[in-house]
Amino acid sequence: MIVPPRHALRASRALAHRWLYPPRFPPSPSAAGPTVHVRPWRRADAGSLAGLLGCTECEALDWISKQPLRLNFGRSAAFAIVARDSDEIVGRVELIVRDWESGRAEVGYHVASPARGRGMATEAVGIVARWALGDAGLSRVELLTDPRNRASQRVAEKCDFVLRGERSGQELYELRATAMRNSRPSMRVESPPPS
Repeated sequence: MIVPPRHALRASRALAHRWLYPPRFPPSPSAAGPTVHVRPWRRADAGSLAGLLGCTECEALDWISKQPLRLNFGRSAAFAIVARDSDEIVGRVELIVRDWESGRAEVGYHVASPARGRGMATEAVGIVARWALGDAGLSRVELLTDPRNRASQRVAEKCDFVLRGERSGQELYELRATAMRNSRPSMRVESPPPS
């Protein structure tokens, strides 16, 4: 009988443990800014998501149905951006974990054309980034922007992200938990409106 070395056994146990007990996100952020609140997607949102992304309602429903599993396995957390004044979905924001061990994640967002330029993306990205660095226990959130997209660069800067360089032809902005704790919050977060 061949006995594998001890370090190989430890590595296989660690992999099995990660598969059986993946990192999990804490409860979703239930926070709101002055103009938006961020909440998990619901099946009833399929029509709004389809209109936002230009896909079919069936494709949107399929995507929404996969989100709880991705959240439970610690892969990503996707949220609807909802306007507080009209309760209309105006965009989406998603946190994708790149590496739990180093605490690194990436935030991405999309806001519908009529809602752009009103600070809604900034509020939503700020809420999710602070949740990721606080309750979710991550240490670094990254945001990639096209070098020509000045609006996305302003969103990153207003949320206290710092330009760190370039990755794959995109500008890399970063927000670290230590920087967030050492700076005065630039956004007041309040409770969401009652459902």
